[in-house]
Amino acid sequence: MRSDGTLDIVVGSLIAGLGSYAFQFIAGRSLGEEAFAPIGVLLTAHFLAFLIVLVPVEQFIIRRLTLGARGWVLPVRGVALVVVTGMAAAITVAVSGDDYFRFTDRETLVMFAVATVVTHFVFATGRGYLAGFRRFRAYGRSSAAASLLRVAIAAAVALTV
Repeated sequence: MRSDGTLDIVVGSLIAGLGSYAFQFIAGRSLGEEAFAPIGVLLTAHFLAFLIVLVPVEQFIIRRLTLGARGWVLPVRGVALVVVTGMAAAITVAVSGDDYFRFTDRETLVMFAVATVVTHFVFATGRGYLAGFRRFRAYGRSSAAASLLRVAIAAAVALTV
């Protein structure tokens, strides 16, 4: 299991899952229920974008590379789909009820939704290339590293609140 990178993927996924929980725990506890509400809206929009569009993009890249394609394998339609998804996430945040935005500037959250979807598009594309080129250790480690970065950011913000 160690030689083929499977253990790295399992451990990386476990760290990513625990990191996601830690991020929500730290943010929720430090901000309180009302201030965390806009982040909950963002997390929901982002989760849907990731599952519906970005995971299939990653899988498409993996499939194309394992079948022998080289270079940029993602078609323009895939990139357009990600752009539309980012816009949909932004619209979801923009039309959410005003109760969520009493303490936060709505425009900031819309821009943050777009930025996180685009950033995760780059992440999903990178992981797709790693797995497509059979670099499974790097794939697992990148999953863990991304989650640890989110937790570090949440902890830094929590210390300033």
